[in-house]
Amino acid sequence: MGCGPSTDIQPELMGKSEKLMKAAVLIQKWYRRYTARLEARRRSTWRIFQSIEYAGEQDQLKLYNFFNDMLHHLPPSDQNKQTGATVITDHFSAQDTVNEENELLSVANPDNVRVESSYRGPRLSFPINRTQLERMVDAFKSNQMLHAKYLMELLHNTRKAMKTLDNINRVSLSMTKHVTICGDLHGKIDDLFTIFYKNGLPSDSNSYIFNGDFVDRGPNSVEIAALLFACFLVYPNHVYINRGNHEDHIMNIR
Repeated sequence: MGCGPSTDIQPELMGKSEKLMKAAVLIQKWYRRYTARLEARRRSTWRIFQSIEYAGEQDQLKLYNFFNDMLHHLPPSDQNKQTGATVITDHFSAQDTVNEENELLSVANPDNVRVESSYRGPRLSFPINRTQLERMVDAFKSNQMLHAKYLMELLHNTRKAMKTLDNINRVSLSMTKHVTICGDLHGKIDDLFTIFYKNGLPSDSNSYIFNGDFVDRGPNSVEIAALLFACFLVYPNHVYINRGNHEDHIMNIR
C-alpha cells in the first residue's frame, strides 16, 4: 500500500520505449538512404541530359573553328586580291541566293495554295501590321490554326527581311530604355502568352530579344515561330531573334 513506482510495470515500459526508439532510428536511416539515392539519380540524370544537350553545340563549334581556320589559310584571289573567305562569301551571296529563292518558290509558292471558304482563322496581308499581329495572338489563344498559305507567305517575307541583316546586330536602348530578353521557350506557347501579358507586345518603345531555342520539345513550336516572325516583321528594329541549337533540322530529327 504505497505511492512508489511499481517494480513489475517499469521494465515493461522501458522495453516498449527502446523498441520505439530503435524503430524510429531504422526509419530515419532508411529515409536518409532513400533521399540519398534519389539525389544521386537526379544528379546522374542531369549530367546525362547536359552531355546530350550540349553535344551538338560542341560539334558545331569544332566545325566552325575548322572552316574558319581553313578560310584564313586560303591564298588571296589573283584577280582582285580578295581573300579566300571574301571570294566564297561573295559567291554564295550573289549566285546561289537567286537560285535558292527560285527553288524555294518552285516547291513552296503561296500563290499555289487555295484558302478554303470554311477557313475561320486569322488572315494575313503583307506588309503585316500590328492589328494582324494581335489577331494572330487571339487566334492562337483560341487554339485556331494559321492557314498554310499565310504561314508560307510569313516565312518567305521573314526570310527576305532576315537576309538583309548582318550576322551581329546591336540593340540600342537610347529610345526604349529597356529590353525584354527571352530564352528557351521550347514550343510552350503559354509561356510566351505570359511574357506578353506581363511585358506587353513588342512595340517601338518595347523591344524584345528572343535568344534561340523557341522550337522543339513543346507542342506549339510552329505557332511560336509564326508569332515571333510576325513580331519581327512588324517591328524589325525592335525585335531580335537569335538562332539557338534547337533551330536546326538535325537537332529536331533526333
